[in-house]
Amino acid sequence: GGGARVWMEDEGEVRVNRNRMAQIMETGQDDVAVACPFCMIMLEDARGALDAENVRIRDISEIVAENLVTA
Repeated sequence: GGGARVWMEDEGEVRVNRNRMAQIMETGQDDVAVACPFCMIMLEDARGALDAENVRIRDISEIVAENLVTA
């Protein structure tokens, strides 16, 4: 059997990552949580391409770690 495809580049006029970043920008939110490294890479690439440097993209584990309460 073949191995999993780690990186897939979109073909054609519109790229999925740029569509997703445009949707995020439409919400007006400055913080975005992702649950996988691939999503983070895709959105960071789109952030630069769409001049959306004000949008902060973070892994969900970063957000959880910041909000852990220790006794």
